Amino acid sequence: MSKKGRLIVIEGMDGSGKTTQVGMLMKFFDNLDTKNKREKSYVMYDFPRYYDNFWGKAVGRMLNKEFGTEINSYLRTPFYLLDQADGCKSMKPQIAEGKNIICNRYMTSSMIFQTALIEDKIEKKNYLDWLEEASYKELDIIKPDIVFALFVDAKVAHEMNAKKGKREYTKGKTHDMNEENLQLQVNVGKEIRKLCKERDNWHLINCMDGANIKTPEQIHLEIVNKYELLERLKN
Repeated sequence: MSKKGRLIVIEGMDGSGKTTQVGMLMKFFDNLDTKNKREKSYVMYDFPRYYDNFWGKAVGRMLNKEFGTEINSYLRTPFYLLDQADGCKSMKPQIAEGKNIICNRYMTSSMIFQTALIEDKIEKKNYLDWLEEASYKELDIIKPDIVFALFVDAKVAHEMNAKKGKREYTKGKTHDMNEENLQLQVNVGKEIRKLCKERDNWHLINCMDGANIKTPEQIHLEIVNKYELLERLKN
């Protein structure tokens, strides 16, 4: 591969089906690789890395309320960023050699979840400015090229979360600190829509068909169509 790879993020609300869409996108790239008779063209990262990274484990502890529940956005953020900065150590050479990186969540999660905890518009902007400086300048985290942001009705997402399999970091509970906060999920949905309007590399994927969630195949098709359009525009 001679071209530099791209960082593609599947982002969205808790319970919006990110993991399912990441898996389907991986199969999409697998099929392209087979068709073009080439080696595997991508690497997948799943953030936070709750079980195999020091900082990712700290995120899990925080979401399981070990550090309390009243934690402001600035203090919530560093554990996430340190996990991602560590991941970027291996992501950078992979991108340089031409591999695409598919991320299930990234620092973009802080952009939607932490701003959702802030009420004042000016403070939201101040936080985003601080977050991007901390990420890109201080920690040298890679900027995402494409963000596909999944939007789901908050009540539907809450129900989807309850159906997730057992997760070790939640210690048997069906929802972590963020997932159980329905108003937070409503606010996250608003932040997703806002960022998709304001930023060229953010692309809204509306997963709702009226009051019902679309099928995974319908959502995947929308992601692939947008990706292929972006590829054509790039070339």
